[in-house]
Amino acid sequence: MHLPGDRHSLPVNSFACLYIDDEDNVWAGSIRGGLIGIKPVFMTTYRDAPPGASYGLSFQSVTSMYEDRDGKIWVGTDGGGLDLFDPQKETFRKYPQTAGMKVVSIMPYSDSELMLSLFGVGLYHFNKNTGECREFLLNWGHVRKDLFLRGNSIRLFPLDEDCFCLLSDNHLSVYNRRKQQFESLPEDLLPQSLLAPRFIQGDSCYISSSAALYVLDIPHKQLRPLFVRNEDIGTILAVKQDKDNRFWLGTSSGLYVYDRLSERLDTVDQDRFIGVTSLAFDRSDRLWISTHEGLYAYVPDEKRVIVFGESDGVFTREFLPEPAFEASSGNIYISGVEGLVRIRPDYDIHEEEDFSVSMINLALDGAPIHPDGISGEQAISIPWDYVSFGLSVIVKEKDLMRKKLFRFYIKGDREEWRLECSFEIIDSRCGASFVETRLVPDRDGDDCVCGNWRDDLVCHATQRKETCLGHERT
Repeated sequence: MHLPGDRHSLPVNSFACLYIDDEDNVWAGSIRGGLIGIKPVFMTTYRDAPPGASYGLSFQSVTSMYEDRDGKIWVGTDGGGLDLFDPQKETFRKYPQTAGMKVVSIMPYSDSELMLSLFGVGLYHFNKNTGECREFLLNWGHVRKDLFLRGNSIRLFPLDEDCFCLLSDNHLSVYNRRKQQFESLPEDLLPQSLLAPRFIQGDSCYISSSAALYVLDIPHKQLRPLFVRNEDIGTILAVKQDKDNRFWLGTSSGLYVYDRLSERLDTVDQDRFIGVTSLAFDRSDRLWISTHEGLYAYVPDEKRVIVFGESDGVFTREFLPEPAFEASSGNIYISGVEGLVRIRPDYDIHEEEDFSVSMINLALDGAPIHPDGISGEQAISIPWDYVSFGLSVIVKEKDLMRKKLFRFYIKGDREEWRLECSFEIIDSRCGASFVETRLVPDRDGDDCVCGNWRDDLVCHATQRKETCLGHERT
């Protein structure tokens, strides 16, 4: 049924007919909502919901998560307070006492209480049974009392039953709640600049910053550098340790993997994964990658990339720079600007399907060469003095709604470069999706010739200028 604001419910409640096509796609003809495609998905995007509704969040931007012993997940939002999510029932319980709070970090405190770090406010006890909040009074001692008032997010990390860490820009302290005092740490413990720090779960306690990765050794009161970036890889935005104890680094320039035993840094990708915001491994060793522009799964052994979109249940395009949360069930939760994405990676992910790719038209300076489209094999003469060269490509496959990622290779006498495009258009007349992309040529040479051959895009030029466009689906 239709639920207002729930993108995963039916868009309307009145239907006239159902149809299953030759590819087992289910189509529903609604009375007033048009034609609707229906498919099973293993991802869900939870967005904000009206007060009293249990199917959504208090606020759609999630800033912290913690899994309780019963498998339920406490969700801190950016200004909406604290919610409790039941993964089995897919329902949210809201706590009015926390309305308006920006919950930066959540930590267990006792069987009945949580510790909350609130942006710009301080630390608070939260009673899980009553929903009441009360301030946790710190004995500041030698620590600056304005720690929460400097506009920084204070993240919490439990060390043992008595001590926990407080971490923010250029600050790291350890508080002993039994002694009710901060532990003394060396004045030179921190590096000269510790910006955007995060706790990293792994075989030890790690802390990442925008420029380095550190090991936190509390018994010896040391913060030892494990990896320090060079300027070439950009700013470190996300870090994840794999089963082989290598560290995957998502940066502003791409994706890298660091082996601390050999002290070797390898480049994985510098084209697609620009501006990585979070990394997470599932139980099948697939790496889930969120960026400012989308969500991907990377299979390291196959070096294969899968891109996800709205047809897969992902209703947020941009993701927040917050660590992905890995639940004990194997589910992965990633914070997006427009909602919280839940991934159930145990479900089958798209395997490579049979598909056909055809070029349907070419355009020079925006004008189609053949207004009625291209069919069959034919050669097309392209003058040397055109400004832009447009391609229209049609793809026919089983999942018509899935987001496509195209890669065009352009080769010439002097250089070779690659263009990626994921811009889609759905043509309701033929039930297939196609992409349009525009290429700017190298203005040097004579006329060239283009043709359509075996569903590949091929351009051959004269001997002074040779260009080849090949199509590859990833």
